[in-house]
Amino acid sequence: MKVAVTTSSAIEVYGNPYRFLAQNNDQILGVVGAPAVAVSAAAMYFWVQTNGPIFLNPQSTMTASKEAVGACFRADGSLEALATALAVTIPTHDIAQVAGYRMAGSYTGNGPLFMLQG
Repeated sequence: MKVAVTTSSAIEVYGNPYRFLAQNNDQILGVVGAPAVAVSAAAMYFWVQTNGPIFLNPQSTMTASKEAVGACFRADGSLEALATALAVTIPTHDIAQVAGYRMAGSYTGNGPLFMLQG
């Protein structure tokens, strides 16, 4: 079905939401996933893993605690323990976007192997 759009039409149009993918510590818009390889230049197309088991760089707060398995992304793509990221004082580069949970290992042990939940 074709419909003519005029200046009186009530519509909203959004650009591609993935056009803003960037690493910028001053303005964090969210993390979509982990890139398969290093992205070395602006305006590059690349694939990201959005869920499933993966190794992501942990902060020292990702301990082997059986209770503290949740994590949030940081601006640099590393993982911060959820308990730390959502504390009363949120560290400067943390965001409250939940990344998933630690399956095995820790910052000081093996891994960690992390279940990314996009």
